[in-house]
Amino acid sequence: MIGLRIASLRKSKQLSQKELCHGITSVSHLSNLESCRYMAGKETIELIAERLNVSPNYLLSYSEPNFELEAILKRIFKKIVLKNEAVEEELKSIPTPINNLKLEISYYLLVASFYYKNSDLTNARHIDNKYLKVPLKYLMNHEESFESPLKEYLYYYLGLKLFRENKFSLSSIYFSKLMEINFDKELKPALQYNLALIHFKMTNYYQALSYAKKTLENYLNTLNWLKVGEIYNFISVIYREQHLFDEALEQLNKALNIAKNMKLPTLTGTTYHNLGLIYEDLNNFDAALLNYQNAIQFKTQTKMSTFITYSCLIRFYIKRQQYDLAEDLIYKTLKNIKNPYELNIIESYQASIALSRGNVDAFLNKSLKSSDFFESNNFFHEAQYLNTIIGEAYYADRKYKLSSMYFKKALNLKYKLKGGKI
Repeated sequence: MIGLRIASLRKSKQLSQKELCHGITSVSHLSNLESCRYMAGKETIELIAERLNVSPNYLLSYSEPNFELEAILKRIFKKIVLKNEAVEEELKSIPTPINNLKLEISYYLLVASFYYKNSDLTNARHIDNKYLKVPLKYLMNHEESFESPLKEYLYYYLGLKLFRENKFSLSSIYFSKLMEINFDKELKPALQYNLALIHFKMTNYYQALSYAKKTLENYLNTLNWLKVGEIYNFISVIYREQHLFDEALEQLNKALNIAKNMKLPTLTGTTYHNLGLIYEDLNNFDAALLNYQNAIQFKTQTKMSTFITYSCLIRFYIKRQQYDLAEDLIYKTLKNIKNPYELNIIESYQASIALSRGNVDAFLNKSLKSSDFFESNNFFHEAQYLNTIIGEAYYADRKYKLSSMYFKKALNLKYKLKGGKI
């Protein structure tokens, strides 16, 4: 596999095979070396290392064992799957480059997985392009020759990456493959939850509910009450999408009872938030407002992010044409914005208020920019919504060609949002 390391380094330094091997060996020999068909002599490797500006040992020690690092990476993988908040610092503490090639690839698969898990597509794509492009091609062509844990890291990475790309059917395949080779009982419900979420995204609600109930059973068996409450919340979301509001409320009341009895404030905050959504759907605005306010109170107490609840509350006020209240919340929320996604959500609300007040230019200025951001970062639900109201705004302004263009974009995004099917 030394050739794989050479190919990765060469491409990261933007060198052609001819440029790298000039005066050292032939292009055909380097090509065979990079394809792992042949092995080069020590002198050739040393000259290649010098041209790549790395130590010969870095190339030659590609199979050198490092049992301590292997154990650390296994532990980190488990933390990423279980969404342990301390993972990022632990990943950053590992010195690179890593001599052992399989462990180095494992490391970057885990780093990219962490970013994909947290919807940080910018950093995930950076790792993909800089460190994983060449290894991935080799891994995919020799998938069956690798053993765990590298194969587990690969399947998890692919499952997450494809999920973020809204390729849900492919994502489901890799998570299913992972479950076939991973026998850690602690990870099983988390992986089942991933499959439940994938099927939910594909609107396969029966399958989503089936996986969610299997996940719930596992957490009930281990008396993990926080996770039990979280799954009740997720099941309520599945029912809500089917407009089965009584069933959804039943799940949320179970979650709220657990949260209060076990004194789990984070679960309490999440459950109040989802209750707010249900009551808003039912047009019970007083109950919706009360539950949103309760959610913010509990989330603030536990230092949870309040953005999603403030976002729903802003939308709630806009829906009720209480624009002054919405703008007050927007001003408050802008002070605590943590990433571009949150900023563009808030700006899309500002655009909606501008449109409601007849300021079409301000609406288009903000909504077009936010729509581009959401689409380029695979937030297709948000992009679809914005393209729909942009199309409606152009239609109201009798700009029918532009209106048609944005309605078509919204339809295409709906297609992508459901993993390529409507």
